[in-house]
Amino acid sequence: MPSNNPKWVTVVGVLGIIFGLAGLIGAAQMMSMPKMMEMQKAMFKAIPTDAAGNPPPREMQEFFESFWGTPPPWFQPAAIVLGLVALIVNGLYIFAAIALLQLKPFAVKLFGAVLITSMILALVRSAVLAISFSMFGMTFAVGGLVGLVMDGVLLAVLLTSDKSAMQPPQPMNRLDVVQ
Repeated sequence: MPSNNPKWVTVVGVLGIIFGLAGLIGAAQMMSMPKMMEMQKAMFKAIPTDAAGNPPPREMQEFFESFWGTPPPWFQPAAIVLGLVALIVNGLYIFAAIALLQLKPFAVKLFGAVLITSMILALVRSAVLAISFSMFGMTFAVGGLVGLVMDGVLLAVLLTSDKSAMQPPQPMNRLDVVQ
């Protein structure tokens, strides 16, 4: 059954659901990042590089330590808070995208607000990662900025598209029926 939705609504709504779901996964990753890093550091230290059980060469260990860096003490609580905020924002992202697909009158404003909030969250998350780590944090910070750009594109489409399909139906005037 073909949809009567404008094409931009379908594209933005479906992408919104996909980005929101990806954001939920990212939120879980953010919350678990401090523990995963500790686990990976321990695993790296336990891995021998040859059959005799010799530890990795010192250069390799130094590279690994410089890549990871040492997160500041505030990083773990910050990661958990950012992850929880991201869960809420991405849950609203999905809700707003579904409301957009259903042509709810409030959907455009809600989706716009969620996009702006998601963009702010991406900037804050990238800044926290960039100042918390060395190369590792910069890698994740740059990756987070990709989401910022995608949200910006969706926001541009939302702001520039015809929203007449989102208007609630006007009640019929009795005089209109007679004429």
